[in-house]
Amino acid sequence: MVKKQAGKARFAKGLLAGASGLASLLIAEVAVRVLDLPPRPLAPLPIPGYQLSANPVIGFEYRPSYRPADEPADPSQEGFATNSAGFRDVDHSAAKPAGTRRIVVLGDSTTAGCDVADRSALYTTRLEELLNRNRGDPNTRYEVLNFGVGGYHTLQEVETLRIKGLRYQPDLVLLTVCVNDFDLHSDGGVVERLRQVNHISVRGEGTGRTYRALLRHSRLAFILHHRLRSSPTEYRQWYAAHVLRGQSTVRAGLALLAELQQEHGFASLVAILPEFSLAFHEYPAHDTHRRVFEAAAGLPGIRVVDLLESFAAVDDDASRFSNDCIHLNERGHEVMAQTLLPLVRQALAPAGETPGSNLPF
Repeated sequence: MVKKQAGKARFAKGLLAGASGLASLLIAEVAVRVLDLPPRPLAPLPIPGYQLSANPVIGFEYRPSYRPADEPADPSQEGFATNSAGFRDVDHSAAKPAGTRRIVVLGDSTTAGCDVADRSALYTTRLEELLNRNRGDPNTRYEVLNFGVGGYHTLQEVETLRIKGLRYQPDLVLLTVCVNDFDLHSDGGVVERLRQVNHISVRGEGTGRTYRALLRHSRLAFILHHRLRSSPTEYRQWYAAHVLRGQSTVRAGLALLAELQQEHGFASLVAILPEFSLAFHEYPAHDTHRRVFEAAAGLPGIRVVDLLESFAAVDDDASRFSNDCIHLNERGHEVMAQTLLPLVRQALAPAGETPGSNLPF
């Protein structure tokens, strides 16, 4: 009888403690909601055109088959659409048609065409048109594949070539380097925001369905999860330590490009795109261009060309090529295509052969 009463007493105490703990959690849940404590849950898809990548070097990528009419829409990308592979281009077969020379173009938002609604106005599309219009051999056809992804740095771009681009059997890989490619923050926080939405820690650990549901419905659980397991800079610290391992993003990307080129036999061309903030005679970023050449030093088969003088020769007023000092406008894309045309033809010419000079400008 005494044992039964003692058991009931312990059960009652446990029940009371559980109820008390639950009440405390409910009070805490109400408090964090009323006080609106950070971090704050993000919308289910903060950047509609992006998704996380399973590849840790890339981190994120465009959503395949994204359309401007998709909901939720991305108002910053007017006219933006991706193909089934997740790039702003038409679909291409993996098998290269007979008589076709393929150029895979790697780059960031400038190559993807941020702020340009019409895909036909992009320098990749214009370059393809110029190559086919001025081809010396009528049996040869050129395809220019646009693999640009907004926010990527050089290593992400070349890793994209490795896991997605090589299957298209490129004859030439054209890599456009922008002045922000040395910056791990050039994506604007896209990958960290996507990780937060998907509740993935910096160590790449996913969370179970029940735990994800808890994070979705409990503001308290959400705050504790992110305060205890991650910080705004933790992902970039991990990336620098475990992916770059002391190298700059540009050096690591060019080293991988040299390795892939030696293994797969394509030609490569690295083009430095200037920024467009000031008149070119006052150009502020010469040191960054120098760093690109230094990053390529000693890497076999890596040819770097600087497009600064080519743009300056067309117009000293850099603002005429860009609406925001960073991304090319339609005129900028046109000049970019014309500038690249002789360089691409030279890179594709057989050894010892000089390409024709019947250029359209």
